[in-house]
Amino acid sequence: MALRRAEFYFAVRNLLVCPEVLGTELEFDRGAFRIKVRFPRRGPGGFSGINYLIAVQPYGHACAVHTLMVLVFGDGPPGDDEDASREHLRKSFRVAEAVVGELIEWSRIFGQSWLGLHGQPPKRIGDHLLGDETSCVDYSFDENVLPGLEDETINDEFGASIDSTRARSLPSLLSDGRPNLPVAETLLADALYFIQLNPSDCQRAVLIAAIACEVKVKDILRKKTPPDRMSLIWLFSVPLNFTFKSACHRNAPAWPTAGS
Repeated sequence: MALRRAEFYFAVRNLLVCPEVLGTELEFDRGAFRIKVRFPRRGPGGFSGINYLIAVQPYGHACAVHTLMVLVFGDGPPGDDEDASREHLRKSFRVAEAVVGELIEWSRIFGQSWLGLHGQPPKRIGDHLLGDETSCVDYSFDENVLPGLEDETINDEFGASIDSTRARSLPSLLSDGRPNLPVAETLLADALYFIQLNPSDCQRAVLIAAIACEVKVKDILRKKTPPDRMSLIWLFSVPLNFTFKSACHRNAPAWPTAGS
């Protein structure tokens, strides 16, 4: 076994970051792998080796990042074992793809809804390398192309750009022990995405926003309701086609008595 380094580049759709985040990196553990996510620096290309790609563009007080670099370090086969190296590269790619996908998801929740829809895989671009101390091997992967968005749909009026403080919080959201993505906020980001399409898909946006509101209300009620009143929350989970009588006969919790 040898310590292998897999290197990938991913396209992101105008990820807004503050200037101080450019050229920095996030580092954390993900299972058996050590992950580094690098933001591009200012200047042509933004990364060495992919100068033909536009990695950063200025956007108001922030910078629109178009490319992220992900390094995946982990124990793997020696470089002369081509089949095993190919499989190791695939495993590394799946980890890198998941990390970038979750970073985009959290950025959408922070307010950058134009980055795409929940569950869309990020697009891999540029060179993808697997190396150790003695070798550097290239392999190919099929690319999933995301639907396009117009640049003018970017809207940072709510200060959604990733600043240095928010960047420092990202490793805890992407590493082992990370929290689950909040469902209501994820749905709301999807609704905002459909509003910002050209032309806007208002019907789908309103429907998804309504579901997001319903989920959020239930979450807040569960958090705020005292334990002795939790039986009331059950009513919000009763299907709409249930009558009150039938619901009460299906092992429903006891109805609180007057004065309780």
